[in-house]
Amino acid sequence: MATLNKVWIVGKLTRDPELQEIKPGLTVTRLNIVTEHSYKSKTGMQTERCYMDVSVWNKEAEEVVQHLAKGSIIAIEGRLANEQWIDKTTGQERSKNVVKANTITYMQKIDRAISEDETVFVEQIVKAPVKKQPMAYAPARPSAQPQRAKPVFEEVEEEYDEYGNAIG
Repeated sequence: MATLNKVWIVGKLTRDPELQEIKPGLTVTRLNIVTEHSYKSKTGMQTERCYMDVSVWNKEAEEVVQHLAKGSIIAIEGRLANEQWIDKTTGQERSKNVVKANTITYMQKIDRAISEDETVFVEQIVKAPVKKQPMAYAPARPSAQPQRAKPVFEEVEEEYDEYGNAIG
């Protein structure tokens, strides 16, 4: 069975990025971002906010700290991962879902608060219509044996190290 674990997010940093050195030569920056979804309800316009944790490793982690600040808008491409650990204070097992970033695109680097006009501009980019493409199915054939449909997605085997970085 083919599976796909790919995440694309455009959001705003909720705090300044901080670099953490795990061991010599291995660094991580943990980002917190927020996305917003506005909709109209019976009581008026409503906004849903979704907060996510993102981890960025090594060279990219160092660049993020140098170039971004709280309020910066970024586009992230990565994969969803589940982190597990033992809470040192309670001894209980804890877990959370985290986006492990492969690439980060700086949509707006800032050192100041975002104006309302800039936020609207980014929302218009994100809400652009997506072209629907037909699914790839094999044509029906009157043969005795059923034919397999060609896969829609190309199967790609990627290997990752223990820190979520693609190998190769």
